[in-house]
Amino acid sequence: MRKQRIISNKERTNYHIMIRTAQGLYWMACEAFRDEVMAIIETFTKIYCVKIHASACLHNHYHLAITADRSEMDLDDIKTRYQLLQDQLVYKRPWRRWERKYCQKRFTSLRMFMWEINRRIAVAYNRRNGTTGHFWGARYKSKLVEDGDPMLRVMIWIGSLHQIHSRSRQLTS
Repeated sequence: MRKQRIISNKERTNYHIMIRTAQGLYWMACEAFRDEVMAIIETFTKIYCVKIHASACLHNHYHLAITADRSEMDLDDIKTRYQLLQDQLVYKRPWRRWERKYCQKRFTSLRMFMWEINRRIAVAYNRRNGTTGHFWGARYKSKLVEDGDPMLRVMIWIGSLHQIHSRSRQLTS
């Protein structure tokens, strides 16, 4: 049985998110694919109420320092996000006003954000390589991070991972 996640009651909560590929294999070693991963993440930050402060995509995992916002959204914001989501789907559905509560809950859910991006990354990898099956080794890990210095330290650490990884890529080129 998996460990219960700690859920904050605050409207805005900071997290350090990590997820690793299945068996730690270097499936994200291709720079073009890592760029595609970051593009997927950026696309869904416009749909979900999540702000990314720092990110690092390495060969077999990625890290994000984010703030998840669970505050109440107005109807226009929900409709805009709904339309952005529909733009990502093959089978599009028109807006229905009774979906407001569902969309509010979905667009403010960290779990749904992570499910969406990790599913899309796996599909992109499988499509790119003509494979099927699992891409991620386990569910993502999330750690609550306090505002201020603790969040700044996480952002600096993730930024340093990104710099080290970028520098090693330049040396091998």
